[in-house]
Amino acid sequence: MHPELFIERNVAQILTAGGYTPDVVHTATQAAQRHFRTTPCFAKGQAFAKCLAEGKKMAKLLQRKLRQQEKDAKKAAKPTRVKKVSHG
Repeated sequence: MHPELFIERNVAQILTAGGYTPDVVHTATQAAQRHFRTTPCFAKGQAFAKCLAEGKKMAKLLQRKLRQQEKDAKKAAKPTRVKKVSHG
């Protein structure tokens, strides 16, 4: 198995088991592969661990952004109450 394919499959499997959405898993997997391609050398036996850490970092960032967007959408959809002011 090619190293990039190994990274893709295993990072996706670990992140999916961690409860991340498929879109987040896909983007985080791409980030892990990009890290593998752009890093010139890894310490012996650390390539997958470093790529997984990069993927997890990206997944956490994206998941946080998605939750914030959902929260903002709920706020925007919530009807605002008009406060009645008595003049007297």
